[in-house]
Amino acid sequence: MDACENCKRSDVALMQCSSCHRVAYCSQACQKSNWKVHKLICDNPNLVQWDPELVENFLNFMIESIDIYKILLLIDRVAAQKYQAKLHSKPSRHDHDHGHEEHGCSHKAHSIVLDQDSTTLEKVLAQATSRSRLYELLPEIAKQAADIFKNIKEKGLKDGLTMDEDTEKQVLKQLMEEAMSRRIQTEVNSTYRREEETFSKQPMLFAHPSGFQETVNKELDILTQETMESLMTRDYAIQDNFLDNYNVTDKLFEESEYLDFDGKFEELLSQKLKKIRTDKVLWIPKDTIDASIKGKHETPLHLSLSYCPAMQSLSDHFFSIPFELNKKTNLSLQVNDRILLDCFSVNTYHYAHMDSGFGKDDSGKKITCIYMITKGYGERIIVGNEEIPIVHNRLVILKSRKVQITVPETSQKFFLAYYFISGPCDPYQ
Repeated sequence: MDACENCKRSDVALMQCSSCHRVAYCSQACQKSNWKVHKLICDNPNLVQWDPELVENFLNFMIESIDIYKILLLIDRVAAQKYQAKLHSKPSRHDHDHGHEEHGCSHKAHSIVLDQDSTTLEKVLAQATSRSRLYELLPEIAKQAADIFKNIKEKGLKDGLTMDEDTEKQVLKQLMEEAMSRRIQTEVNSTYRREEETFSKQPMLFAHPSGFQETVNKELDILTQETMESLMTRDYAIQDNFLDNYNVTDKLFEESEYLDFDGKFEELLSQKLKKIRTDKVLWIPKDTIDASIKGKHETPLHLSLSYCPAMQSLSDHFFSIPFELNKKTNLSLQVNDRILLDCFSVNTYHYAHMDSGFGKDDSGKKITCIYMITKGYGERIIVGNEEIPIVHNRLVILKSRKVQITVPETSQKFFLAYYFISGPCDPYQ
């Protein structure tokens, strides 16, 4: 620590970071300026701070690796096609800096030029691929690529295969590009999800029982009387044998495993670094899995979900719950068309957390449904102050603003399927 970590001055007295004592600054102004970078490694002695020139080189590599069209294609095929058509209709504005491999062009678009015709999706993607945002995401992306590379290399050594230096560089380059594309895709989807989870007063979002037209749970009577009473009086309830079709329930673990082996789950690296959780998640929109089962394979996720008919059945049952609860209570819940599949491998956890709250902690969620998918016994979650064993085909339903959830460190693999339902904030409900 011979120089200021921010401005590199060495001719003045330096003050160490009071938290980690690994870096020093010449002034509070420099410490504040450098905090955006240093905070990522301050509390973790296993991480080091990169040289600024190395960071810039990585950022330039990431930006040059971005393919806007391919990222859009992973999110929304129609939006990607419209974006591509718009680019080719405005050659004077885009082609010089943002060519495409399609239609004979030799380059790919690294960023989005926004105009008055830009869609919401394009605006969100532009923010996610901005230099400032990539700077913030760089540690996560680099760690993910490094972890995958380590696994690949260890597996190769076990099989008697080794890579020369050039091959290692090529593999690392491909892994960085893939990790970045996935992280940007997750970023964009997450932004949309936050917008959807924020409570809205639009009548069309209200899950009105008279408007329910699905065939699954047509009578809106899948929740037992005991479940309803416990939810309304104790703020949570447990219902065993939630799905009555055992041909479906028996396949759910196998399908969840397949999605995991197919690489569809994502780590929440920012929360992992903060030691909040180490599980992996996958968001499954209802329209995507419905289209997949019908044979529509527009994205890699569509193709993977086409092998998951049991997961579609679970999605359909979840979709009916806000309609049923509105039929039986005055909770005023909204429609939600996606589930969150959560993968807990051995030695993973998600420590105590609330899905919503009151005031500044209000995410819009009012009800959380947790469906358990497992092959073993002995694991548990903690809902409020009660330890609840992980039992296959068990549903836990709770009030998101009132009840805390904990998934202690695991000793065997299982999956939890979450279904979040938004609704107005009422302390008495």
